[in-house]
Amino acid sequence: MRGSILDRRTLWARGACNLACAVLLVISAVLPRPPIAVAALQISDLLAHGVAYGVQALLMLWLLCAVTRPLRAVAGAWLVATLLGLSTELLQMLQPARSAELRDLVADAIGAAVAVALGWMLMRLASPGTARGGVRDLRRP
Repeated sequence: MRGSILDRRTLWARGACNLACAVLLVISAVLPRPPIAVAALQISDLLAHGVAYGVQALLMLWLLCAVTRPLRAVAGAWLVATLLGLSTELLQMLQPARSAELRDLVADAIGAAVAVALGWMLMRLASPGTARGGVRDLRRP
């Protein structure tokens, strides 16, 4: 019984990490200017998009691997991160100082795909003997 409570807490913690990352991405999308950290690092806008949505996709993969089949987790993580990228670009259309760009959405989708692929390969390498990549199935007792 105690193990299942810890598993639920772990699942809630993973969900909270996902939510926090999504909220930060939405907030940065509606700010009049891009975050100062991106400007201070002097990195490409497209690279920043790819990394940000890649992190979101990895967090989503981490969550979904615990509750669904591997292929669904990979597809779901990519889809959620890409749809979040689409929604932030649509939000930017409402901001007078910002503009929505298709290339940003493409960078979001590519960053999410690369991150999910790398994350899945790393999980498989960490536990090659398991079908779920070393992640315990929380659906079964």
